[in-house]
Amino acid sequence: MKLKIMGAALAVIVMSASAANAATYIINFSGTGGTTAEFDLTTADTVNAVGGYDVLAITGGNVNGDAITGLLNNPSQPFPTNNGTWIYDNVLYPASSPFVDYYSIVGTLASGGTTNLFVNSPDDYELMVAPPGGGYSLDSHGVALLGAGSPIGQGGAVPEPATWAMMMGGLFAMGAALRSRRQTQSAAAAA
Repeated sequence: MKLKIMGAALAVIVMSASAANAATYIINFSGTGGTTAEFDLTTADTVNAVGGYDVLAITGGNVNGDAITGLLNNPSQPFPTNNGTWIYDNVLYPASSPFVDYYSIVGTLASGGTTNLFVNSPDDYELMVAPPGGGYSLDSHGVALLGAGSPIGQGGAVPEPATWAMMMGGLFAMGAALRSRRQTQSAAAAA
């Protein structure tokens, strides 16, 4: 009876498990005039209608010391939108080295401004900053890299809670099977 209950519990855990739904990309930008930026992009793991991954969040970084506080919402995602300052889509495209297209990824800054990263060519990324009052306070051309010099790339995956539940359920099932086996062996030895 216990084995049937454990089997049913394991089946529920396996059925409720889902694939990871996000990937993290670590971006480092180095551009003209000593401009630097670093941040993490979190994307969906399913390809959207335009063949890229929707960027869900931008975190953990800064542009020349001005902290990036979030992602500017795109109401038309995955299609480009124009908010009067930027035309952007917040999409990262898959490839052997994932890339940002011309429509860009836009983040918000602690100063109240926004920052925009987009590509002109595979070797030329452009980073711009718009202060809260409008206009542009920075326009820098450069390279977007992962860590120590490799092109934009994917960081480590973060396990989903369902993955942890599946692993724990498997360990529990193995322990239960070993315990059951030991009890059967000791009963046979006593007889």
